Amino acid sequence: MKKAIAMRIVDWDDEENEENFYKNYFVKILSKKYHINYSDKPDFLLYGSFGKKHLQYECVRIFYTGENVRTDWNIADYGIDFDFLEFGDRHLHLPLFMLYTRDLLLAATKHSRAQQFMESKQKFCSFLASNPHGDPYREQLFKAICQYKKVDSGGQWLNNIGFCIGDRYSDFSSPKAEWLPAYKFNLCPENSSYLGYVTEKIIQSYANGCVPIYWGDWSLCDKQYATNRFVFNPRAFINAHDFENFADLLEEIKRIDNDDNAYFAMLKEPAFLDLEQTLKNSQQDTFTNIDNSDFSLDDDMFSEFSNSDIYIYIYIYIYI
Repeated sequence: MKKAIAMRIVDWDDEENEENFYKNYFVKILSKKYHINYSDKPDFLLYGSFGKKHLQYECVRIFYTGENVRTDWNIADYGIDFDFLEFGDRHLHLPLFMLYTRDLLLAATKHSRAQQFMESKQKFCSFLASNPHGDPYREQLFKAICQYKKVDSGGQWLNNIGFCIGDRYSDFSSPKAEWLPAYKFNLCPENSSYLGYVTEKIIQSYANGCVPIYWGDWSLCDKQYATNRFVFNPRAFINAHDFENFADLLEEIKRIDNDDNAYFAMLKEPAFLDLEQTLKNSQQDTFTNIDNSDFSLDDDMFSEFSNSDIYIYIYIYIYI
């Protein structure tokens, strides 16, 4: 019989109600092991960065964020965020991109579809952003590349195509996946630059056959800071952090744009370095300290409940 757990989720990015509670990603993961009850008097509170309701609860408080904000350890008992932080079992480094399991699979295998991607290219560069409050560098980067060729902006911010691609508050990935493949490049800066802060943007760029033009986490390719052991391949994307100014960056974009062989070579590069070993290490490390007899992970980490799911599951398993 599953152990019963009383939980509540507040300060999330969707409406707070029982229906959304049981649809929540984390609740679905925990339900594999526990009987999760929606409760006004929870034993465990999972809360986000979109409000202050969590202050009203006197129970174990677990903070999760997909935004570039820090866990407030004066309030949170446990934190799940982007930071590289050693804090025993109280902290888990879980970048947002790892929750996009389907896109992560497609990104990890994108090099095997290089020819297919090459044949689909009709346009230069795409850009999708809806948040106007990010780092000013994003707009500067967008305008700099537009000096060379028009970058099609399909989001709510800086839109120049006359309509918006998808709805940021619904299934945004599907319309994005329909739109991106026609473009050679995808401009995908993060809203801000911070060590470890990697969202779905570069992953979805890879997944849909684009060469990413990225700015955000400068440590992507550094094995010292490997994001849950995912080391990004520097030969597979254009990293704006590698260039001293926009002029040098534009020269690199022009070079690749005008050389089909150079562009195709980037498509053929895997998104991640040493991926096979990465998956083996992740599986081994994940199950070092728990009994996994009723929750196994097969060779394909991108099954219905993937390795990213397991990290969350294990983290909450440890202290419940």
